[in-house]
Amino acid sequence: MNIRAARRPEDTRLEDVGTLWTMRRFEHTARCALLAREGDWVLRVIVGGGTLLDERCRRGPGAFLLAEAWKDRLTKQGWRQVVPGHAVARS
Repeated sequence: MNIRAARRPEDTRLEDVGTLWTMRRFEHTARCALLAREGDWVLRVIVGGGTLLDERCRRGPGAFLLAEAWKDRLTKQGWRQVVPGHAVARS
């Protein structure tokens, strides 16, 4: 797993709008954060404070399709979605 922890200068202009999904694999937890910036969104998968995936998107349904594609990719790699209020099966 290649995770970047460095922050970029434009990160200070991002507003964390919320989490689209959360997944777990072994002791690691990943969340897909939807970040707003002027005129567009940034999708970011964060694991342990570092960035696993990061992409700037136009506001609209394409960003949500990308988030689902990333979730599918992680699922194929053995990650399991965490659903609030439900027990999580350990991998």
